[in-house]
Amino acid sequence: MVIPTLNRWGLLQRALSDVLGQQDVDLEVIVVDDGSSDETPRRLAELPDPRVRHHRHEQPLGVARARNDGIALAEGEWLAFLDDDDRWSPRKLRTQLDAASAAASIAYSASIVLDEDGVAQGIDPPPAPDGLLLDLLKHNSIPGGCSNLIARTELVRRVGGFDERLHQCADWDLWIRLAAEGSAAVVRDVHVAYVDHPGSMHVRNAEIAPAEREYLEAKHSALLRPTGIQMGGGAWFHLWVAGGQYRAGDRQGAVRTYLEAARRYRSPGALRRAVVCLVSDRLVLRDVRDAWQPVLVTPDWLAAAGPLGIAVETGERRPLRAGAALERRIAGKLGLSPQEGAILSRRAERALGPGRYFVYCVGFLLAAGPLAPLLPRRARSFVMVRLLQEMLFTAADSMGYLGLRGLPSHRNAGRGLLAGAPGDSVGAR
Repeated sequence: MVIPTLNRWGLLQRALSDVLGQQDVDLEVIVVDDGSSDETPRRLAELPDPRVRHHRHEQPLGVARARNDGIALAEGEWLAFLDDDDRWSPRKLRTQLDAASAAASIAYSASIVLDEDGVAQGIDPPPAPDGLLLDLLKHNSIPGGCSNLIARTELVRRVGGFDERLHQCADWDLWIRLAAEGSAAVVRDVHVAYVDHPGSMHVRNAEIAPAEREYLEAKHSALLRPTGIQMGGGAWFHLWVAGGQYRAGDRQGAVRTYLEAARRYRSPGALRRAVVCLVSDRLVLRDVRDAWQPVLVTPDWLAAAGPLGIAVETGERRPLRAGAALERRIAGKLGLSPQEGAILSRRAERALGPGRYFVYCVGFLLAAGPLAPLLPRRARSFVMVRLLQEMLFTAADSMGYLGLRGLPSHRNAGRGLLAGAPGDSVGAR
């Protein structure tokens, strides 16, 4: 078991609990500390469990190097990897080993995707073992990032481990080489929880992925050439990258990536996303979630696992909400505080839907701007009243906005302004 980590003792402690709680399997755990400056080195030295060994880099050398150092130190017949922010079921290793038996050299399971609050977003199903190599040439189809697949140690070492020139796509590259050399076994049950949060590596560093894809395309050209497959499935890879940029808060970067996909692949869908993502996250989320299956029942092992404790480090860019720029402009036109404008705009977007909300917002800004005299009075009145009507559901809200009474300051305000989530309170005007 190899776990790379950097300055995340709270998450690492939980990951170690998942690993050391594995049932019916003998294991060793190698934690590679990639230059942590927090309490991680001290805590690792104090661990009493003899199954845990740790190796330290005095300065960060990258996650691929950390995993390779763990591979070099491993003594077991099989290798498994776990990122410190993901979760395992207690039967994960035992079930995968049983599936592999003597016939397969790699094995993997289904994965459940969680957000940073631990809310299940969907089930990411595993690909079929037959045709796995072709599937991997199209896209990184093994769910759960680097926290899912197990492989025979001899095979991993024979193909060369992780390519240290890669960061975002290092696991994808290794899976391709493993699938080209060995046979696979699959477990259809969910044994991995992949936590997709704004501080995760593939979100924070999404902008480097296109260059890594081109490197992979050249590296695996001999495998690609006879198949006619385009590495990353053409425009799909760019849509995935743009989704990561958007969720990291880099909306301009997402637009540039969508436009590049539209130019390179003549993709009208990518062009449409470049426009829509300026005001709505609907298509971004659809791209991320289309491959997932609905969560009908949360696995028992995950329900009993407790809170995730995910926290995005200070300085990380939080995801921008769709339509934030529109919210600010409308708030300014109405003389509202940014918080009041956000609450009212979100209510209107829920009531109207993202598409109609955008149309009404543009119409509202035109009707309230310097071009207003060029618009028919009836059209101006309709669009302004319609948007405000969806914002101000009740007479009490309307009176509060006009300053005739205080706005409610508690959550149980019926359909009033503050009937939404806790923390929406704006007090009295």
